Amino acid sequence: MDSFTLQWSEELDSRWPEIDEEHRHFIVLAKGLMKSIVDRTELPEIRKNLQLLLKASLLHFEHEETFLRGQGYPEFALHALKHRSISQRIDEILESAHDHETMYQWIDAALSIEKMLVEHLLLADSIYRPYLRALVPLSEFRGSCDTVTNQSEWPAMAQGERCGERSNQE
Repeated sequence: MDSFTLQWSEELDSRWPEIDEEHRHFIVLAKGLMKSIVDRTELPEIRKNLQLLLKASLLHFEHEETFLRGQGYPEFALHALKHRSISQRIDEILESAHDHETMYQWIDAALSIEKMLVEHLLLADSIYRPYLRALVPLSEFRGSCDTVTNQSEWPAMAQGERCGERSNQE
């Protein structure tokens, strides 16, 4: 699947707005990059769209890692390692493109990077989605300690808080 055929769907939804909004933005940027390539725009425009995608992706990696760590995701370290691997591979691809400075080389670099990032969204991020979906953001929990009569009524692992307990992870 490429970014032209990639559409936001329930399958991609983690149920955490801050993560999902960044993923939606990534899809828009990836489509913009692909459109600039298919429309055969000038190289500076392709580079600009690639830079927008890279900047958003790398900032998202940092945010996602902080978020997953904060949610106690047990495979956080492995996911962060995947981000490092992607970042390293992006650096290698860009270095090669800079060495050649041809339109073809930059298009090839952009397509390789876009494919790698889309695959990460579809495959690697799909691994943590069930974990996040099992959590209920406290902002969405309608009850309160005053209305909960049974501790089991609280959502499992709701950011570590239970009635009578306060998380000091903030």
